[in-house]
Amino acid sequence: MALLALAPGCADETLITNFCPADIVINEIAAASGHDWIELFNADDEEVQLDGFYLWSTDEHNDGFTLPPTRPEPGGPDVPNTLDVGGFLLLIADTYEDEDEPELVLGFDLNRDGGHLELNAPPHFGSAACDVVIFPDQHDNFTWARTEDGGDEWCDAAAPTKGTPNKAGCLCSPGGTSPWC
Repeated sequence: MALLALAPGCADETLITNFCPADIVINEIAAASGHDWIELFNADDEEVQLDGFYLWSTDEHNDGFTLPPTRPEPGGPDVPNTLDVGGFLLLIADTYEDEDEPELVLGFDLNRDGGHLELNAPPHFGSAACDVVIFPDQHDNFTWARTEDGGDEWCDAAAPTKGTPNKAGCLCSPGGTSPWC
């Protein structure tokens, strides 16, 4: 979302910008699957540099996580932290780093009783909220996922799609809270 406003008392050419520079969304959340994780998806029409984007949760005592300029690559050196068009980035929601995990570790856990996640733009874009997700209580081995990658509808997913395209439609968890149940 782009918010542009003229600065009070300034010439028309002076703009204050506070916007998300790319269509990056939180696409799927696993908070009760053994290893908690969050999947980001690039719904933009070009590759996006993720350096400086900030992910945080209001439901856990944490300092959030600023995405670094590089990320680990399995079996190789770190690579630039970019996300291809239609690409996925898996983030491990945990408080410790496992040397065997090639993904980025956020340094905070997710609450299986539900919560609030927010992805913010880098500071030089005004730290605008790019995506905000309020997720319901989670059931073992189910995820909270968009019914289509980058789409607006969410549901309890019985078949997690960690790092791959979400399947059309969702199966409902026991006592599921999605409108599909």
